[in-house]
Amino acid sequence: MTTRPRRHALLLSAALIALALPAITAAKPAAPAPAQAKAIDPASIPPGIRAANAAEQAQLAKITAGLESATAEKRWADAVALGRQALAIEEATSGPAHPEVAGTLGLIAGWLAEQDKYGEAAPLYERSFAIFEKSLGEGHPLTATAANNLATNYQAQGRFADAQPIYQRVLDASIRTYGPKHRRVALAYNNLGFNLARQGRFAEAKGYYDQALGVANAALGPDDGDRALILNNVAASLDALGQHVEAEAYYRQALAMRIAKLGEQDPRVAVSYNNLGYNLNAQGRYEEAGPAYRKALDIRVARDPQARATATSYNNVAHNLNRRGDYAAAAPLYARALAIWEKIYGPDHPITAIGYSNVAVNMERMGKAAEAQPLFERALKVRQAKLGATHPDIATGQIKLAHDLASQKNYAQAAPLYDKGVAARRALLGPTHPSLAEALTDQAELLSDMGPATRAKAVTAARAAADIVRQRRAARLSGEAAGDAGAVQQTLARAGAEDATRIDPQAGAFAALLRASWLRAGDAPGEAAALRGEGFTAAQDLGTSAAAQSMAQTAARGICMSMKVPIITDIIACIR
Repeated sequence: MTTRPRRHALLLSAALIALALPAITAAKPAAPAPAQAKAIDPASIPPGIRAANAAEQAQLAKITAGLESATAEKRWADAVALGRQALAIEEATSGPAHPEVAGTLGLIAGWLAEQDKYGEAAPLYERSFAIFEKSLGEGHPLTATAANNLATNYQAQGRFADAQPIYQRVLDASIRTYGPKHRRVALAYNNLGFNLARQGRFAEAKGYYDQALGVANAALGPDDGDRALILNNVAASLDALGQHVEAEAYYRQALAMRIAKLGEQDPRVAVSYNNLGYNLNAQGRYEEAGPAYRKALDIRVARDPQARATATSYNNVAHNLNRRGDYAAAAPLYARALAIWEKIYGPDHPITAIGYSNVAVNMERMGKAAEAQPLFERALKVRQAKLGATHPDIATGQIKLAHDLASQKNYAQAAPLYDKGVAARRALLGPTHPSLAEALTDQAELLSDMGPATRAKAVTAARAAADIVRQRRAARLSGEAAGDAGAVQQTLARAGAEDATRIDPQAGAFAALLRASWLRAGDAPGEAAALRGEGFTAAQDLGTSAAAQSMAQTAARGICMSMKVPIITDIIACIR
């Protein structure tokens, strides 16, 4: 098929797959820099059974030419067919357990993965890894390549727990083979961190990303592309932990490095624009987020309008429009993203479930809660079937379905879903995470609407949500929780202090507490003075901006007329 040196170059071009979060698009594989990579000793490749005869050599030459054409033109099905022809010859000449065979298996699997046929690719990657490990040893660079490709394919199938021990083995072997300060070690830490993040284990992931960045700072140049990738993933882990302002500085650093090195139209630049948009959206800076999302979309549409990454950008531009209240403009973009995901992943994949959920949220906000309900139910069902029981996306699905049911006044069905979702977020994300505040705010509104019997619980939930927002606001203003980014957080927080919703997208917690405390005061005269005082404080916490005044007025109307306050909930943009 090819000479062995050519084969080894092809294999190493898959190298360590370096993945970028948020939430879930892989960067294309990139070869390690020659100066950093450990050279493959040709003597480490064992001989085959026999030399190829003249007819076989001629056939392999023809296959090689065909493969170069097929891969250049992205005709992946043709590449797979040609690869299988070469595989049959190599198994006959080199033997079924030869590294040359393992290499071809890996290439065929990669071409299947390009067509999103991860299930078909998995047994080929498994066999490739097993051959390399047995014939060349765990520390050989081709074994590490095969292991990473297998783990990445498992992740594409949603098999995150299966991928984790493989990434751990690669990390351990890389440290033994190359020492603790090497590019491959940095990428191995990065990949294991990404895997943990996809399992919802964000605090653990942050530790591995920090290790990756420490090694990258020691082993890589200041403008190295892998360093930019790791900076992006450190930022994503901070986002997942709710530390959005601290994350922004890392995103901007990665974006600047990529533009300088790659130019404005590179797909990795689109990843950085997209992730910066996500971060700004999470801070409530929706007008600033919009152009970043649009730049990412423009780059991706120009490259391939039907690609996974393009669907991500359609979804995230729609998410930004939704947050700005332009639900009609968001609807066709959400639908376009969902159509691409369904085509790529099928109807029962966790990524497709994000599409179902986002289309449903947009429908609900346009007053179509009953029509949205089946989509929320479908999204939750897919997540429960495909993700681990403690995955945070399941809690998100429960909360979103509960909100939709509550908006239809199906309180009895909504209440236990809120209980489960709030408990899961508290356990998974910790007691001060903004997503917990969001869930508690929603729950408080439901409990207020259910009547006098549950209004004491409504006050408790709203109070807990408000306390989280106050703690996070205080940390921003003081810089106490900001680490090296403390000064940045202080500057942004004070600049935006006149608009609470700009730096506190969860400021709706104060509106929920204002409403819940006054409603409870009417039910419990003995507690009325304290409750009204608490409500007054919540009104002050809402701030003096137009947005905050609107929330306060809506809450006041809810108190007098027992109407529900619009709830600030987050649509998880998530795929980046």
